[in-house]
Amino acid sequence: MDLIHWIVVFFIIGIINLFIALSAIKHFLNKQGQIETEYDMQCFKLMVKKQMYQALLQIIVLGIMGIIGLVGIVTEKLTGLDIFVFILLNVCNIVLGMYAKKFEKIARTLSVEDELFANEYFSICNTWIKKPFPNF
Repeated sequence: MDLIHWIVVFFIIGIINLFIALSAIKHFLNKQGQIETEYDMQCFKLMVKKQMYQALLQIIVLGIMGIIGLVGIVTEKLTGLDIFVFILLNVCNIVLGMYAKKFEKIARTLSVEDELFANEYFSICNTWIKKPFPNF
């Protein structure tokens, strides 16, 4: 298989991962519009844990795609059209990632009435943004 084919394979894997993650966030938001109960909090924690692990997977997949592309450019194994496709796929990743981030932001700004849940919720949101692994 040519390098461009490997780039496309890793792009497709990344897109599948992105849509699985996006689907999980949308499903959570449709079921729990706010954090009111312990059950809501547990569902939120589970969703965030999965999102964090999927984000790590996405970094690996897109990192491999990027390395293959750069190696192809440096070794001149990618043609001008291949380079254009590589750039186009990266632009698609950026645009789709920005689209998905909108839903993550919604999930991090839910209404939390109970003070006990609010502290835990904001701590989880902070972990989601700043740490690679869940610690809750």
